[in-house]
Amino acid sequence: MTRLPAPPGRRAAFWAIVVIVKALVKSRPEPGLWLDEIETPTIGINDVLIRVLRTGICGTDVHIYKWDEWAQATIQVPMAIGHEFVGRIVEVGSNVADFFPGDTVSGEGHVVCGTLPQLPGRTAAPVRQSARRRRESGGCVRRIHRAADGQHLAPS
Repeated sequence: MTRLPAPPGRRAAFWAIVVIVKALVKSRPEPGLWLDEIETPTIGINDVLIRVLRTGICGTDVHIYKWDEWAQATIQVPMAIGHEFVGRIVEVGSNVADFFPGDTVSGEGHVVCGTLPQLPGRTAAPVRQSARRRRESGGCVRRIHRAADGQHLAPS
């Protein structure tokens, strides 16, 4: 959401632009996926806003679509799916120094707390080792926000 200055005599809270985008979402705890409209999220000081260029469907997304036992125990509804994507950064938070608007990145949807050891050759600690692990909204949407430290700069 981008805040605009309020006209004289008006309260600022009522003057905002909300950008709505289409996303492939799991909106209900049942089998299926739906193309729906969601708000483009605002970013925090350590986040980046990414315009998704390409995304893929992987085995995790199939589990979510089927709404099997794993998905029911793991996935919080509602959410946009798709953690395999490539996109271009359009906005960075004030604490982000390693990425800039225009950078092409791929993202990591499995973000860990950063305090537990990781397995060799893996970028995320297993679920059982990281109670503070979180899943971010997926790449089957036009714009997403992500923690900057979970992004990988694509080669030029």
